[in-house]
Amino acid sequence: LAFIYYLSDFEEADGGSLNLFASHNGVPTTIVKRIVPKMNTFAFFKVTPLSFHEVEEVIVDKQRIALGGWFHG
Repeated sequence: LAFIYYLSDFEEADGGSLNLFASHNGVPTTIVKRIVPKMNTFAFFKVTPLSFHEVEEVIVDKQRIALGGWFHG
């Protein structure tokens, strides 16, 4: 599991969102969930060889501050 605890506030137009993708045959296809960084929000998602995610570029003059990590089983 990967986790992110957001310590800054963003709007969707600011960039910096966490995008989680659907995949087909091991290739990412479409964004199925977009998580906009919001203060005091905790996000987590499963990480596998067939899961795909990205963090969008921040396009405003703000810092995207978060604590993140992984739990390995």
